[in-house]
Amino acid sequence: SEAQSKEDDTVSCYLCEEVASGGCLVCKEFLCAECIRNHRRVKRTRDHDVIGVVELKEQLITKTQSAESTPLPTCPKHEDEKLKVYCETCKLPICRDCTLLQHKDHKYGFLADLVNDARAKIKEKLETARPKIEKYRELASVVSKKQAEFDSRSKEAADDIDAAAEEEI
Repeated sequence: SEAQSKEDDTVSCYLCEEVASGGCLVCKEFLCAECIRNHRRVKRTRDHDVIGVVELKEQLITKTQSAESTPLPTCPKHEDEKLKVYCETCKLPICRDCTLLQHKDHKYGFLADLVNDARAKIKEKLETARPKIEKYRELASVVSKKQAEFDSRSKEAADDIDAAAEEEI
């Protein structure tokens, strides 16, 4: 059947074009056995999840069909390359070819990793801020009550002054 033949299709390694034996979930790329070994050795990618070809195909299909998934833009200098890397030196998203050429000696990291790190930092700061926000809400409530009390007493005093003035006249 047609579905079976699609499932049997071999996928090429993103880096060397050998037959892929798995793929990286973070990079969303298929890799051969040799490139998987290298992927697991390199400091920048050693923590990435490497899964089987079929699982990665399913993940990519699921991600593509999900509403929140937006395709990565392509590199203006290297049309077939996606902007997956962030050059911290230039503060620009770049592709893998750019890391080897124009940004060779720069500091860079995978966009997905940097986004996850940024999300974690934001979440951490939010957790730290929540109790303070609650405390300020309580203080604002106390201030609001005191203001209402003050306004009430102020009106009473003004009424008393008016009443005393009426008596004098």
